Amino acid sequence: MVDDPHQPSIESAAQINQLIIDLWMATERSGPRYEDFDLSSQQHALLDAIIKDPRVGSQELAETLGVSKGAVSQQLAKLEQDDFIVRERDERDGRKQVLRLGSRGIEYDTSVRGYEAFLLERYTTRLSPQDVDDIVLALTKLKSAFEQ
Repeated sequence: MVDDPHQPSIESAAQINQLIIDLWMATERSGPRYEDFDLSSQQHALLDAIIKDPRVGSQELAETLGVSKGAVSQQLAKLEQDDFIVRERDERDGRKQVLRLGSRGIEYDTSVRGYEAFLLERYTTRLSPQDVDDIVLALTKLKSAFEQ
């Protein structure tokens, strides 16, 4: 079999994977860690989605995370128990619930915002705007390779 010069090699795939791991490790040393809040990666993803849209429903959360609605309900119950979120009835539509951050959720949000500010400072002081655009484009393409 002849290698196609237009296709990435096994070595290139391994290098991409290693760079992703290295980047993750470098950012983990500087940013908020899962252990800081005793949250699973799924709970982090749920909190991030809730912060972006407090009116998000369980079905939307399940679809976003690729899990069952029951799994989302279990995680929301745990987040509520640990005061990361508070569930309330929607004032506009009493059949729906709205999620807001509890005191630990506010701490989490503050920590994440601080970390994002740290990343922005690193990006803007060490990379050109074109570098950032190129990275975003490359990572978007890489992500799409794993989506259906």
